[in-house]
Amino acid sequence: MHVLDRGLLTHRDPRAASVSLGSSRRPVAALGILDLLDRVLLRALVLCSVALLSAWVVWAGRTTDRVWATGLAAFAWAEFVNYFHVRLMHDTRSDLKRLAATRKFRRSWLATDLAVWRHTNGNAG
Repeated sequence: MHVLDRGLLTHRDPRAASVSLGSSRRPVAALGILDLLDRVLLRALVLCSVALLSAWVVWAGRTTDRVWATGLAAFAWAEFVNYFHVRLMHDTRSDLKRLAATRKFRRSWLATDLAVWRHTNGNAG
């Protein structure tokens, strides 16, 4: 059974219970879990960021600990954005050339797959 959605969702095979999205092939159940993980991680990162901010304002402990925590939080946010929204990593010359030419980040493959999965399952995301 073929399902087309802006050229992203190219084939759904009911026997394999997976969809082919872009160049990836992820099981449908995995996309549901990743969709839930996207929402949970966002809330967890916001709560941790609020806790970190309150530590900077209230806590009179060592500054080194707060600086390390801030660095780790920034890394966690960057990884979240990199996986679930836009590609931040450009590790090949062709990636860097495309970035320099367009001056735009590409949507991550996972974000593309989740957008199609949400659309086909009636979930706005």
